Amino acid sequence: MNLLSVGGHPFLINIDFTTIHYTRDLYKKYLEEKGCKIINGKTDISWIFKTFYKKEPGKNSPLPVTKVKLPLDKDGNPDSKQLPHSLYSLGNRKTDNSIEEITKWLSNVKHGKEKTDCTKPVDLPINLFDSRLIELLQKETGDTSLAPKLNGLFVAWWETRGDSTQSFYNDKRNYIIYDQEVCFYPNTKELYQDYYQSALDRAFRLKREERRQERLLNRRLPEIQLKDMKKIFNITLSETEKEIRILQEEDRLLLLILEKLMGSDFAGSLYLKNVNELLNEKIDIRQPIKTCLSFKENGELASKDERMQITKNIISYGSRKNYGLLRRYVHDRRMPELFEYYPTDDISFEAIKQELDDYNKAKQIVFDKVFELERALTERFKDEVMAHFVNRDGGSRLKGNIQHSPYLNLLESKGIISKEVHRFLKSVRNAFSHNQYPHKKTMEIFVKEWNASNFANQIVDIYKQKIDEIIENIKK
Repeated sequence: MNLLSVGGHPFLINIDFTTIHYTRDLYKKYLEEKGCKIINGKTDISWIFKTFYKKEPGKNSPLPVTKVKLPLDKDGNPDSKQLPHSLYSLGNRKTDNSIEEITKWLSNVKHGKEKTDCTKPVDLPINLFDSRLIELLQKETGDTSLAPKLNGLFVAWWETRGDSTQSFYNDKRNYIIYDQEVCFYPNTKELYQDYYQSALDRAFRLKREERRQERLLNRRLPEIQLKDMKKIFNITLSETEKEIRILQEEDRLLLLILEKLMGSDFAGSLYLKNVNELLNEKIDIRQPIKTCLSFKENGELASKDERMQITKNIISYGSRKNYGLLRRYVHDRRMPELFEYYPTDDISFEAIKQELDDYNKAKQIVFDKVFELERALTERFKDEVMAHFVNRDGGSRLKGNIQHSPYLNLLESKGIISKEVHRFLKSVRNAFSHNQYPHKKTMEIFVKEWNASNFANQIVDIYKQKIDEIIENIKK
């Protein structure tokens, strides 16, 4: 790869590999050469500082000002000998503004590309506050260890709150390793080996016998080593349990965040150990839904700017964990027009659920009646039906999805239905076709008094009656 030759890696050549014997020392030397190589206690001669930091005379000060700039060659182009390949490639495109592209890219990384982009946060080390956190936790728990671990202190502090973890974390866990079952009961034994030792012994005997049979055919196969199998057992348990401990820590942190969001009234009342009781507790649940009506006062489809806002609350008395059942209705297209059928602002969840169940059954009835009407009209007035399937300008025949309106237009032109019936039938059919509730005022052309519930059934009963009367007139 010629990394150490001219044009290769920008600073690896400065490292004497013959004096390095450990990977850790190599990383340390690499990072030092890259970004922090201090001499005489104040001068940085690392690659980043020498390549990108330039001192220029200050405008209003006699002291020089350090600025970050890209290294350029004598022709004013990015210097390939000093820049990483990714930056060099960005600036070496065959354009007249290659330098501007790199400068723009660097600006986008820091400030964002669009106006709505957030400024990139400072990359802070993850252990920046560890010493302070350890100090505070030691004070809270009374732990005076000389070398305390942050995770252990956090768990100890959590116990001083009178809390632990969710009960399912203490349930039995079964591991299958080398076809052997390892039963793991958390915190019942001191070492992982105490859990898997018997399973390891069984697996080793079986694998050793299998290998003995295999070596009869191939003497080059190595013997099965107990230490190798033990390593697999230990890693499987330790790594999995580590992931579970991380999840437990995330749960604790999320609970602390939730307490802060909910305010001081709930401080000290939320416990992970009681999470099942909290989730199953019966409470009054209220889900506000703010939405917009799809129709204008006269029943015509409203444009986006003309849509009127309507707000109702779905309420329920049930388990706290069932709150999500109410959230599902927030974006349901049937809600806006359905809300108009209820005179009060609060609607019970049971009423909404029953109404939507009725709606789904009514939808199929509406579709069946629509097809029945269209078939009857086509059989009786085939040529006249086809004549109505033209564009509004009277030109070419309609293509694609065939609308229901031409059938209703034909019925009205023959005097079989009135304008009011036309409007009612069209509103019902279109609403159910688009998963909406029909416009309430349009329905009141024929529905003189609404029941307290079962609105969809009321609408469909009248719709069926009207369709049956029309089909009977057609067949005369």
